[in-house]
Amino acid sequence: MLAQALQTDPDTPMRASVPLSPALKLAMKNYLAEVAKRLQAMGFTPARLDRVPQQAHGQSAFRVYYMDFAEPDYARVSYECEAPYRITMQINAARLTDPGARDVITAKGYIDLAHELFHAVQHNSAFSRSNCEPPEWITEGQAEAIGQVAWQIKRARQVDGQVTRWGLRRYDQALDVPPGPDAHDQVYQTSSFWRYLAERAPLASPG
Repeated sequence: MLAQALQTDPDTPMRASVPLSPALKLAMKNYLAEVAKRLQAMGFTPARLDRVPQQAHGQSAFRVYYMDFAEPDYARVSYECEAPYRITMQINAARLTDPGARDVITAKGYIDLAHELFHAVQHNSAFSRSNCEPPEWITEGQAEAIGQVAWQIKRARQVDGQVTRWGLRRYDQALDVPPGPDAHDQVYQTSSFWRYLAERAPLASPG
């Protein structure tokens, strides 16, 4: 799978405040391609994104929309539950890089790119096809756990340390996060559960 960073989302035409320079475009493209290879090596089904163009050399490429959002999200994946199952990956230009280094992706940026690409993998799974809107402790917790491949690839980790790396949600709380003022943050913190499963799985395999 090859990821390609292209243009502003035509459905949300907002000019990016940070220019998409050739250096930044190449950095995004190469990094997302490496994340995709790692996800395939882990056994995940390929991601599915809308409008997959063919390149001159015959390979396909995902379009990633580089834009400013009306809301302060860092990144997001938008999807539809009915055919043709449109899925788009959108990156907030204003939050991907540091103001003083516009061609350099931040640690948070690397984590978010991997996180959002995994949402596209999730939406191409059989589980997602039969559960259009599963609980966020599943979707966001899994994606947050996968986002930590940024450390393996780029040694990129946020400065808030253990909470970001392990998602320190109290283990006496239910995984299904109840509605409330802190619910949005807590669904991401369930990443520790998914990391635990991934680390235990090889130990439980036969032989």
